[in-house]
Amino acid sequence: MRLASLRSAQLMLNLRSCIGKVKEKYGEKLSQERSEVLELGGLYVMGTSRHESKRIDQQLRGRSGRQGDPGSSRFFLSFEDEIFRVFGGDKMTKFLEVFRVADNMPIEAPNVVSTLDKVQGSVEENFAGVRENVFKFDQVLNSQREVVYDRRQAILFSGLGGGEGLCDLLKEYCKETISDIVRGNLERGGGVIFSKSVQFFPNLEGAVDLVGIEGEKEIAGVLEAAVYKIIDESMVKMGDKFERTFKYVALLSIDNAWSDHLQNMDLLKESVTLKGYRGLDPILEYQSDALELFRNLVDNMRRNTVFSVMQSIKEN
Repeated sequence: MRLASLRSAQLMLNLRSCIGKVKEKYGEKLSQERSEVLELGGLYVMGTSRHESKRIDQQLRGRSGRQGDPGSSRFFLSFEDEIFRVFGGDKMTKFLEVFRVADNMPIEAPNVVSTLDKVQGSVEENFAGVRENVFKFDQVLNSQREVVYDRRQAILFSGLGGGEGLCDLLKEYCKETISDIVRGNLERGGGVIFSKSVQFFPNLEGAVDLVGIEGEKEIAGVLEAAVYKIIDESMVKMGDKFERTFKYVALLSIDNAWSDHLQNMDLLKESVTLKGYRGLDPILEYQSDALELFRNLVDNMRRNTVFSVMQSIKEN
């Protein structure tokens, strides 16, 4: 960190030195050109439209009087400009038609300028609301991003073993996956539960028998014990390769699922915006639907990791 700061400071010193040399070389010529511009009255800024933000127009006007230098500015507009067409310029156009004002006649009346300021104010209010909604949308996504990035960092910098190690994390993933399978197929019987379990845990084939076992907790307990034993044996057999495999698969699953999730969130943002026309609050709808999408994201990351890791264990 200290070395980077020193390099940054040295770079800044070199940059200042270069700027000084450029000023020294071209200073006399620039001074002469500046005097010529001042004699002509300074900088004249012409605007061909008004921006959505009044602040930008003021910045343009400021160019003609930067730091007290002489200059002036003038803006030329048309009632056919987009800012008028979208935000009420048609009313002023009808007003001109009533009084039969020629198309080539410049209009500089104070009430026209006042109307323009009101139009520009309406534009700023509209886009301020849009920016506020975008910020609220981004807050929802950012909270999800923090959770996913924290999980990714935990996997990336964790090792196998106790506590929050990768082994405990894998077993927790397996436990939740088994719970999903058992709960979703409990009414269909142990045979269906076992066949679904083998899809995620192929090493269970021939290693466990669910005949005569009933109840969600009892079935899940038998499957969990068998899977934990497979994981412990694989850790001893594969050594460091087990950790590398789990990290690679888990990180890949997170990255792929997160990429798909970002696309789904963009589509969700478009859909909830349309709900505003039905009298619903787009922000509340977005928060509710985004939570459901995030739950699916977490489940997909977990299931994909379990499936891929257990397939790797089977092959080894």
